[in-house]
Amino acid sequence: MGHRSGAVSYDRRVWVKDPAWENSRWASLSYRAVDEFEYVYIFWKPGVTKFDRRRLTAEEWKDWGSRGVWAFPSVRTNVEHDSMYPVQLPYRVIRLLTDPGDIVLDPFMGSGTTAVAASQCGRKFIGIDREKASVELAKKRIAKERHQTCFTIHET
Repeated sequence: MGHRSGAVSYDRRVWVKDPAWENSRWASLSYRAVDEFEYVYIFWKPGVTKFDRRRLTAEEWKDWGSRGVWAFPSVRTNVEHDSMYPVQLPYRVIRLLTDPGDIVLDPFMGSGTTAVAASQCGRKFIGIDREKASVELAKKRIAKERHQTCFTIHET
């Protein structure tokens, strides 16, 4: 299946959320079900597909790299931003599909979760958001991550 950009559907993952969502403000009192999973679609530009299993450890490849369904906890609260998701989600995608030093683009940055994950993975990032409050929150989260990372590096 192609897209206007020329990208083609390459792969997908399903993230199964934990029951924490039942108690969040997204819980529904209606007959409609609360989503307990999210799809992650991976699109590729035509041409040479660069994929390297060595980006992951053998254990990571076995546990989640080659698996179509990922199950890990969702965020415990959406107080800071209404659409937060765990760092683990972009962390896995970034580790699976990019190399250290690559640039990760997040055109809907929100609270900066993808930028935090990119930083943890040794990738550069570009984040874009039109909401000033989201940009400020993302800047704070990224600065905190960088401080923790630098602190950890200086400790060892």
